Amino acid sequence: VYPADKSYIPEASQNDKMEEKKNENELSGSTGSGAEILNDQNVGDEKALWYFRPWVIAGAIFIFGPLGLLLLWFRPGTKLYLKIAISVIVAGATIFTAVGAGKYYRELMRHTRELADILGDMQRTGRIIETTEDTE
Repeated sequence: VYPADKSYIPEASQNDKMEEKKNENELSGSTGSGAEILNDQNVGDEKALWYFRPWVIAGAIFIFGPLGLLLLWFRPGTKLYLKIAISVIVAGATIFTAVGAGKYYRELMRHTRELADILGDMQRTGRIIETTEDTE
């Protein structure tokens, strides 16, 4: 049922919009950048699922690390080489962070043991005076 003034124009479907954009890129000779590849699914942004938007995926990867990659891999329209490249970068950053945290933890434990040894020596030799009164 269309209005009498014929101002009704049916909206193109998501697939039609994606096909139009692909044809425009082919005609213009554009190879497409990473942003265009990521945004292929967001041609009609109001119709796109919010959790497949690039900024949501980037935030999930930043906050949850490799778990955020699940959104990337389930996102339709993202090229395989881009998924692999981002996954390798995130995996490398995760390994680098884990190794650095391990080194920091070992160093912290070494310093803690040294401090405990020093305090134990001071207590045995009587250099630490234990007081129970509050001094003003």
